[in-house]
Amino acid sequence: MVGLGAERFPSWSAFCRWAGKTYEGRYDVQILTPWIDTSCPHRLRGRQVTEELWRELGFEQVYGHGASRAEARNDAIRKSTADVVVFADADTYTTGGQVWAAVHIAAQTGNLTSAFDVIFRQSEGADLWQECGDRFKNPPNGIVAISRSALDVVGGFDERFYGWGGEDQAFLYSCEALLGPVRRVPGFAWHVWHPPGRDTESYLPGECRRLFERYRVAGGWVAAESGRLRRIGRRVPSASAIRAILSEPGAPLHGRS
Repeated sequence: MVGLGAERFPSWSAFCRWAGKTYEGRYDVQILTPWIDTSCPHRLRGRQVTEELWRELGFEQVYGHGASRAEARNDAIRKSTADVVVFADADTYTTGGQVWAAVHIAAQTGNLTSAFDVIFRQSEGADLWQECGDRFKNPPNGIVAISRSALDVVGGFDERFYGWGGEDQAFLYSCEALLGPVRRVPGFAWHVWHPPGRDTESYLPGECRRLFERYRVAGGWVAAESGRLRRIGRRVPSASAIRAILSEPGAPLHGRS
């Protein structure tokens, strides 16, 4: 990534190790974690694992609460005072160097920046840092950094999403349309095993799915015949369409001039 320092290193892992030593303390950073109360022991374990890890790495963590993930994320935003925030799910972790690399890139470019590009969804009973379970490439959530000034442009998460899913992908579409391409630090992240959210909550229920489809179209994506998503032709994210959605009642930019 020319101009951001990584080109001087033989690999991204080398850059991330350097970034962890160089950028720590240079940026005002907080980890923002959405949390919805639960009695699930597996989710509670995930929170304990990541909470202890962020503390050991020297990051201040701010929890957000609410009836939905979007509400919880926005609550954390309101509580935060940092110049750069890192949205980190309570069940996901990565190395400190990758987080600091993402923070630096987000601060310098104004783009939403993921701290990884591959995530291990660990198997039940896996150890910390164990590379096991299914691998997923370029997920929309997990651990992403964004500067305060860039976050103000997007406004936060759309609280019209409830149940499970949608709010994080819609946020990514908004960032891509209004801020430019989403950047990713090459490397791994780990997801602590717990029963899937789809098992206990409705996935994109009712009007949430219709809202998500509008974000998806504005973001430049269409559904192919197979049902898989793909970008087509020269289509690019529509900033005006995203702003229109974000300005509706209940959306993050509603009421702003």
